[in-house]
Amino acid sequence: MEQMTPARVAERFSEGWAPFILDVRNETEAAISALPRTDLLCPYDQLESVIDQLPRQGDLLIYCRSGGRSAIACAWLDARGFEVTINLDGGINEWARQVDPSLPVY
Repeated sequence: MEQMTPARVAERFSEGWAPFILDVRNETEAAISALPRTDLLCPYDQLESVIDQLPRQGDLLIYCRSGGRSAIACAWLDARGFEVTINLDGGINEWARQVDPSLPVY
């Protein structure tokens, strides 16, 4: 698992980086704020049900509210052979603080 700050993620996005983006929060949280390019929403404790929808090769950026659940998801996926899992350090709330202040922090 790699940790990446929101500022670094935004920089890489501007360079054309296009990882698969996984939001491991619930639908209620995702309705409050989300990364605009999110590919899949699945609570971290239900990843087993969508594991076949996730790319095993390539970059997999995972986020939650503040980085805890996404770190658990990264570790879980790492243990199942996923090559590159990246935890958004500080989650969507830190993204709102560093990159997009128009997003609500909750």
